[in-house]
Amino acid sequence: SRRFGDSVGVEPGHLVGTRVVDVVAAEDRRRLEDALNELASGSVTERRLELRLEGPAGLRWANAALRSLPVEGRVPLIVAEFDDIDDIKAAVVRERHLGRRYHGLIDALPDPLFLLDPHGSVLFANRAASNSFDEFNVGGTWELGALGAKLLDAAKPAGSSGCRLRFSTDVDLRGGRRHFEVSLVVEVGAGDQLDSILAVMRDRTDGLEVAAELEHRANHDELTQLPNRVSFMESLRQSLSSLEGGDQEVGVLAFDLDRFKVVNDSLGHTAGDELLVEVARRLRTTLRPSDLLARMGGDEFAVLVRGL
Repeated sequence: SRRFGDSVGVEPGHLVGTRVVDVVAAEDRRRLEDALNELASGSVTERRLELRLEGPAGLRWANAALRSLPVEGRVPLIVAEFDDIDDIKAAVVRERHLGRRYHGLIDALPDPLFLLDPHGSVLFANRAASNSFDEFNVGGTWELGALGAKLLDAAKPAGSSGCRLRFSTDVDLRGGRRHFEVSLVVEVGAGDQLDSILAVMRDRTDGLEVAAELEHRANHDELTQLPNRVSFMESLRQSLSSLEGGDQEVGVLAFDLDRFKVVNDSLGHTAGDELLVEVARRLRTTLRPSDLLARMGGDEFAVLVRGL
């Protein structure tokens, strides 16, 4: 037929008298010959198989439908219909290639990623998830426990596919508690029922620790670790604001160390620093928990006394 000739790139008239196995790729000929022999023997009446047709234009995939037509006293006639599926095959190959490519990209993400079913069971976890949460993978089976329940509970309010949710949560791991920022993408199926959950978890623990350290340094004296002038003045402002309309009062004690310069000049700045640290330690032991001791700078200290 014209369609068959187009598939192999040969005029139909030139195919007359040609064995069908001769226009099939060498790797597929054995399968076609076996199918033809089964049909000729009468053991089967139909066979279907995918194979490659070979012609001047190259190889093209085809779906072959073979049927035997009985002829009295003779070997059955065999009718072969070929549907060109080369474009379909190429699309499948491209899709598989893209799937492997996207899978590789997802696996290379630095953040842990989980794909969960509607019941919270893990369908997929990338390499970062396996590394960060390996203790939740028991014998090849993921058991997220409380974490899985949190992800599921957070996803349930979603009303439509593609809904993006974000929240933070702490997870207790073998190495200690870690703080994660969680981004969810929820897919909803028929009847607005939850279909799947994609969870990307970014570990913010180190960033929070750095931020806390920077904040501590900004508000505390590096030598004595007491609140500094900035922190003291802010606490004083808040205390004064809270007194409006109340009966309580606050007091401020300000003092410095006599002859501190003599210590620095005679024994050196290291001895002076040790003296400041010791003074801060002793003052702490004499104050109430509600009082605030601060180093204002140099050898100057101040105490904010609350609840007078």
